[in-house]
Amino acid sequence: MARPIKKGLDYFPLNTDFMNNRTIRRLKRKGGFKAIVLYMDLLCDIYANSYFIEITDNYIFDLSDQLGLEEKDIRSMIEIMIELGLFHERSFDKSHILTSETIQEQYAFSKSKRPDNKAVIDLYKIVNDVKTEVFADETPQNDTKSAYSIVKER
Repeated sequence: MARPIKKGLDYFPLNTDFMNNRTIRRLKRKGGFKAIVLYMDLLCDIYANSYFIEITDNYIFDLSDQLGLEEKDIRSMIEIMIELGLFHERSFDKSHILTSETIQEQYAFSKSKRPDNKAVIDLYKIVNDVKTEVFADETPQNDTKSAYSIVKER
């Protein structure tokens, strides 16, 4: 029996200067460290799912239960995150989902590194084009000799 293809990611990168990022500092100022923890929890859920998460009453309840926060506080912190641009405002207003261009780009990039290579962003797509990388075996070789190889021959 074949192993099912994983929809989300096992991990996602986090910059070492995450806490020094101006937007994250603003989030911390407006919502405290609880908002940072909530943001990280949301990112984990988003990437585990794929590139978005639907915000429902049950999901808010589960977050409240897991993090020990009031549901109204979670909703308030999510609004702050949207206001700061951490999540795409129209996607939330229209479909009650959390995603962003950065999340979608990172998801597509991370999935492109996997053997199954099934990075399909169709629902709630806000990214116009995903940047493609150039692979070494597709890059043409330069036939001219470098200065180092000329000196080495002498």
